[in-house]
Amino acid sequence: MSTTPVVLDLGTGYLKAGLSSRQIPDFVLQNTVGRPILRSDESFSKAKLKDIMVCDETYPVRQYLDLTLPVEHGIVKNWEDEALVLDYVFKEKLKIRNEDHPLLITEAPLNPKDNRKKMCEIFFEQFNFPRLQVCPQALLVLYAQGLMTGVVVDSGDGVTHIMPIAENYILSHLTGRMDISGRDVTEQLVKLLTLRGYTFHKTSDFDVVREIKEQLCFISADIDVDRKIANETTTFVVPYKLNDGRIVKVSGERFEAPEILFQPDLIGLECKGLSDLLFDTIMKADINLRRNLFESIVVSGGTTMFPGLSERLQNDLKKSVLTKVLGGNSKSLESYKINVEDPPNRRYLVYLGATILANLTENKSQQWATKQDYNEIGVDRIIAKWGSAQ
Repeated sequence: MSTTPVVLDLGTGYLKAGLSSRQIPDFVLQNTVGRPILRSDESFSKAKLKDIMVCDETYPVRQYLDLTLPVEHGIVKNWEDEALVLDYVFKEKLKIRNEDHPLLITEAPLNPKDNRKKMCEIFFEQFNFPRLQVCPQALLVLYAQGLMTGVVVDSGDGVTHIMPIAENYILSHLTGRMDISGRDVTEQLVKLLTLRGYTFHKTSDFDVVREIKEQLCFISADIDVDRKIANETTTFVVPYKLNDGRIVKVSGERFEAPEILFQPDLIGLECKGLSDLLFDTIMKADINLRRNLFESIVVSGGTTMFPGLSERLQNDLKKSVLTKVLGGNSKSLESYKINVEDPPNRRYLVYLGATILANLTENKSQQWATKQDYNEIGVDRIIAKWGSAQ
């Protein structure tokens, strides 16, 4: 008899895993695989290395490893490496017998059909789970918020998606995508600090800058005003001590790095920023649906944790609605509700929605594909059971 469902959320930078009996992940681990490299300035005698290291095993010795990410822009690109990660998670972290648990996996937007097939093959054949359910991440965000209609703005480490949903149906033809996310902000922060004379070379340095980003960066409400303040005062200067004892003084970089989310041209990309993409996505929806979408915008994912992000989105949307929808009529704007929800647990909102769904459907066999189904009717009919890949 299968017991408590396992929930798995495979992100580009991190994976979240645990039992559905808890609303937060039991484990949040770097979704990475490391293999030893030779460096002229390092000695392997300093660290105990294995031929292959995964997740948190890599962190203490990351300077000695060639690190790869099995997931790119939210989609698993290297299933062989991802299987190494998953084996570690199930055996060493969760310490479960896979045969005893159903598995619910979150699914990134626009996941290719072939990738769905590979998911079935991996989890039924290699990992021997008895039941499997796949659910789009955007729906899970709304489940967590108790909504059926709204727009999900999800930004993690590898990709940003904007997904409108009406009555629990994802309007996949309107899904907006921006290949700028948390990792790009970290890279931009590295570049900006390098211009100030600081040096960052190793993989471990990238992790340090990521920590600086997470602790000190914020979204500017008025970029021109903040640039003036940064140039003329020390208001934004914060010292940050590195592991090697160096002190990095971070100033305007605190808001300049994440500004690329709103102004991609700052890194040479010709695409719309987050606010413009969100506005355009909503305006492409049926005219009778637009107001409902503007009223229920939910941000989720680690990159939405920047202070000021939801306020910036809301203010930018109001300006766009005022000029492009209401013809500058500010009185009409007062009755035009625009609401951006930024729940405090938004970093794990997809996971929370997954635990809710797993618990609600645990005893509803029609929601799950079984290993017996996989063997008898084949993978094509199984993935059809979940609807078209969003």
